[in-house]
Amino acid sequence: MVLPEVFLKAIALSRNRGIQFAGLTTVNLDFMRMYRAMTNVVARPTITSGRGYSLVGHHEIMIPLIAAALIELDAGTPS
Repeated sequence: MVLPEVFLKAIALSRNRGIQFAGLTTVNLDFMRMYRAMTNVVARPTITSGRGYSLVGHHEIMIPLIAAALIELDAGTPS
């Protein structure tokens, strides 16, 4: 799996250039829990600030459910 490594390197490079990621939220959405994705996407980028989530399930089910939850959350927020 290359993408978690690329993501972690991009975060490290950005932080080394002085970019702050206060309140960073990361999500790993996969069919099964994998060590590398858990470490490099969920845990390491959010170690100083923010929150990481790992969601396990089928994308065709999970993504529409997440989208519906976000739409519902936004609908309940006053403008």
